[in-house]
Amino acid sequence: MKGCKILNPSHENRTRTRLGLFLFIICQLFTSTSPLRAHETLSDDNKGVTAIRLETHQKVNLDGRLNEPIWQITKPATDFIQKELDYGSPAQQDAEVRFCYDERNLYIGIRCFDDQPKTILKPMSRSERDMNAGDVLNLFIDSRHDHRTGYRISVNPSGMRGDEARYNDYLKDNSWDGFWWVETHIDSLGWTAEIKLPFKNFRFETLGAQTWGLNIERRVPRLNEQSYWKKVSLDDGRF
Repeated sequence: MKGCKILNPSHENRTRTRLGLFLFIICQLFTSTSPLRAHETLSDDNKGVTAIRLETHQKVNLDGRLNEPIWQITKPATDFIQKELDYGSPAQQDAEVRFCYDERNLYIGIRCFDDQPKTILKPMSRSERDMNAGDVLNLFIDSRHDHRTGYRISVNPSGMRGDEARYNDYLKDNSWDGFWWVETHIDSLGWTAEIKLPFKNFRFETLGAQTWGLNIERRVPRLNEQSYWKKVSLDDGRF
């Protein structure tokens, strides 16, 4: 894939995980509302980030607060770019998303900045469809790096969660129900979340370096803002 940046974990981590060398290259692969077509990717940058291997004494206490030291040393996916309202401009409300892992799980630490946290829209419902009525962050993961299949993982400030599988470029499988956990928290800077995603949810090659694809979308309805970590097409977000 063009525009990918490879970031290598330390050598001492190479024999400590059943995945071998876990090279977590994150490049833009797909968006939330449109097909996965690679030809629509806007490769004007080389954004990438690495998931950091947790040492045996390090743990992520899933409480949504990002208090663990690992989140302080992990490079985030940040500098989101607006699709709406002002296409191509920096997001008014940025986000930082960090990744670490152990032998069985991928952990995701999310910080969604908001300069008016008391106005955050945070619906709570049993229906996943209601999530889009409020703030939401969507992660789109292509664990096979085949540009055709992947998963959407969604969370909102109330701790609502949503997911789906995607295949054949643009088809969605809403019956896919991954097993994963999330906790969230609202503070003076906005809202935060911690996600625990077992690797058993994903299909990927188990030997050698891991190259995965990802884009991240944030929606802030009260501002009519939709932004992405990796810039997408104005037409429909396909790539």
